[in-house]
Amino acid sequence: VVQSPLELACTREAAAVSDAMMQAAIAVAGPGAFKGDVMSAVYHALFARGGTYPGFVPLVRSTRTLEHEHGTWEDERLARRDLLFLEMSGCVRRYHAPLGRLAFIGRAPKTAQRVHEVCREAIDRAAETLRPGVRAGDVYRAWHRCLEEAGLSFYRRHHCGYAVGIGFPPSWSGGGVPLGLREDSDMELRAGMVFHLMSWLLRTGRGDSFLSDTVVVTEDGCDVLTRAPRSLERRPGLHLQAEQLGMDPGEGLAGLGVKAIAAHQGARIPQEAATHGLVVEQVRVESLGLAHGLDLC
Repeated sequence: VVQSPLELACTREAAAVSDAMMQAAIAVAGPGAFKGDVMSAVYHALFARGGTYPGFVPLVRSTRTLEHEHGTWEDERLARRDLLFLEMSGCVRRYHAPLGRLAFIGRAPKTAQRVHEVCREAIDRAAETLRPGVRAGDVYRAWHRCLEEAGLSFYRRHHCGYAVGIGFPPSWSGGGVPLGLREDSDMELRAGMVFHLMSWLLRTGRGDSFLSDTVVVTEDGCDVLTRAPRSLERRPGLHLQAEQLGMDPGEGLAGLGVKAIAAHQGARIPQEAATHGLVVEQVRVESLGLAHGLDLC
């Protein structure tokens, strides 16, 4: 369960791959976007960044199948006002670093910002509790206490995270029953333990939000290894991004990539597009197949 420095180096590499995968998925999402294109972007980012196949398939699902916890994409398009659930992990030398985000397609409901703030505060509280000597149940209670303060005491989960590391299909948690951050667990945390820390607020009746990150317990606290933005994510669709590149938004991801290479080599990509994942690294957009490196504004 405790990872060595060499193992942690692999996990940190996997976290960087996970970030690229998530940003690629969010970049493609929008009203009318084909879910297969979202998944294609995820897998392209995974392999382009040096990762290998993960122990568990990336989870990409929308409103209709939101409660299918381990379900993933279907052959259909995202609709305006859909919720898009994204949970995935990069994999480097079989080490994993999962993360999760929730995106609102088109626009977010009025309740979204408030529940997102609660979700974010709760995962921060859990992270602040993680340190050597603390019990797993203490972490869960710190997470849930934040919900109680927000008037969501009725909402409960079976855990707020679990240990991750080396893994093969069908699991990125090492196989068997995951070592969870459960309310009734007295597992003592130790430096070098790595957890997929989760703040899951779905179907609460007060709004929906989901954030998860991979964290490592350190000698005096914890470090968050995955770095994808935690802001409330609204996705207007490919239309804005395509128009910024002078392209037809109806052509889909493949057309976007081909025309960008053919007609826009050396073009300047607006910063807004970059922050939503079109540019995963500073001056490259390899994760979406735009392999010629476009400059940022």
